[in-house]
Amino acid sequence: MRKIPASEVKTHLPRLLGDVERGETIVITRHGRPIARLVPENAKRREETAKVFAELDELRKTQQIDEDRLLALARAHKLSIYDAAYLELALCESLTLATLDTALADAARAVQVPLLDGEAR
Repeated sequence: MRKIPASEVKTHLPRLLGDVERGETIVITRHGRPIARLVPENAKRREETAKVFAELDELRKTQQIDEDRLLALARAHKLSIYDAAYLELALCESLTLATLDTALADAARAVQVPLLDGEAR
C-alpha cells in the first residue's frame, strides 16, 4: 500500500489509476494523515484472487506449499495473497524480487529477499 500526498494526486492521477487497475491500493494523505484510499474494483479483486488460487493449485502439484505460512506472510506484511505468493516463491527459490509495489518491497526487505536495483524504496 503506497501513500501519496493529496497535493500530488491531480498531477499523477492517470498513473495512480493505472496502478490501482493493476491491483495496488493507494492511500491519499493530507499533512501526513490518511484521508482516502484508491482501491481496485471488487470484481477485479475477486477475479485476481480466483486466478491466484488457481495458480497456487497448479504450483502445489509441483511444489510443496505451506498455505498457513503463505497466509501468515500475507497477514504479517499486509500483502495480497498474490504478493505473498510471489514473495514466498522468491524466499523458497532464493530469487531476486522485482516490484514497484512499496508494501511488497518493504516485506521483501523485512524477510531479507534481495530486490532488483531501482525497485520501490
